[in-house]
Amino acid sequence: MAERAVFRSGGHQFHVKVGDILEIPRLDGEKGTEIAFQEVLLYKVPGNVRVGSPFVEGVTVFAQILDQTKGPKIRGFKYKPKKHYKRSFGHRQAITRVSITGIEPGGGGRVSARPAAEKPEETAEPASE
Repeated sequence: MAERAVFRSGGHQFHVKVGDILEIPRLDGEKGTEIAFQEVLLYKVPGNVRVGSPFVEGVTVFAQILDQTKGPKIRGFKYKPKKHYKRSFGHRQAITRVSITGIEPGGGGRVSARPAAEKPEETAEPASE
């Protein structure tokens, strides 16, 4: 089943499915630690979409920390014209690589892809002629 979810972490939104590997802003935790994201904005299975306002109640995205690292170096430069003032600086964002291990819907089990059709009650009526 192709479950998908959109969750929020570090001021960013991530659209994920089970097995995805993401680089997200730094989270506390060591390599191999299991983490849970509760701020799920959207949960989708084939045939059914649940949108939160602001969050979908009871849905949790689980992930495992793969690595704590830094992103690429960003070079910055500032100056003041005609004053011989120049400064350059660099920045490397701390990031956490995670692997999505599961998406758990709340409400007592998985959301079915096809809702069960309701059958009308059959009443035994005598045939009138």
